[in-house]
Amino acid sequence: MNILYTFAQSIWNISSLMSLYIIVGLLTAGVIHEFVSESYIKKYLGGRGFMTSVRAAVIGIPLPVCSCGVIPLAASLRKSGAGKGAVTSFFISTPMTGADSIIATYGVFGWIITLFRVVSAFLSAVAAGALTDLLDKEDESAREDRKSCGCSSSCCSGEAAQEKRTVFSRIRSIFSYGFGELLGDMAFPLLLGLLIAGLITMLITPDTMSGVTGGVWMGYFAALAVGLPLYVCSVSAIPVALSLVLSGFTPGAAFIFLAAAPATNVVTINIVRQFLGKKAVAVYLFSIIFFTLASAVLIDMIYADGGNFVSGFSGEKEGGTVFHHAAAAALLIYLVYKSVKQKMR
Repeated sequence: MNILYTFAQSIWNISSLMSLYIIVGLLTAGVIHEFVSESYIKKYLGGRGFMTSVRAAVIGIPLPVCSCGVIPLAASLRKSGAGKGAVTSFFISTPMTGADSIIATYGVFGWIITLFRVVSAFLSAVAAGALTDLLDKEDESAREDRKSCGCSSSCCSGEAAQEKRTVFSRIRSIFSYGFGELLGDMAFPLLLGLLIAGLITMLITPDTMSGVTGGVWMGYFAALAVGLPLYVCSVSAIPVALSLVLSGFTPGAAFIFLAAAPATNVVTINIVRQFLGKKAVAVYLFSIIFFTLASAVLIDMIYADGGNFVSGFSGEKEGGTVFHHAAAAALLIYLVYKSVKQKMR
């Protein structure tokens, strides 16, 4: 019974830290989804070149789409004439971050880690996109396919015919997407992430980590080895990363999991290979690994004393306010409900 109580307490503490920020993030994601159309995204990702990769990264960073959810959108962009570099950039920046995860990261880890998460995603995406265009020359006919889709064609007819929306219908759509479609899609991964985080926090302690040989770099490579093949969305990576810090891993090692795990998994890597080729996969993985490792080193230099970063979680924030506890209760109940409902289908 003591083990179950400790496990439940670990899950509750982490949920209390995160839930309020996740809820705010979901609302923000709903607003973006309501006011930024898919056709607008496709319009600016056609062609080749450095600036195309930059645009793809900038567009992808705030979008609340996971590493599997980005697959159909990226495939659609490719078929619509977007260049390999732009699609590679979009493939990286979109799942690594999102409005919901950016807000949740800030709430849990603070502005420094949040800034590193956004900048690392941007640099990884732009570098991968530019290198893909440089190393893998593609058929220019893709541009013509994209240009053939003008607003006089059926491609834009749906948008042109869109009727005016009332304020009430927009608000309903925001909540429907944020707390219905989006949270529903990631309910089980997020719940699983919380369970894993609770288990890590319970089983791995700072005393345990002090006996691990290999030092800081062993933690880095362990985070990469675990994070790269797994399917973890950008929000559900947060509790696992937090549990790593609480268990004695350096902030840099936790950041590697936080940044790299959402961008890759076995399925996504295979899809990138099929759509963009082997060179794009190599560039894709190299860019993510290089920039997350570089960021991890800088983060551990900033938090060299380790005290302020860790104590912020293990001390004053652990209890949380009544709003944090209410948000945790509501989110956990909803996650369990949606997960059970999905598994029963």
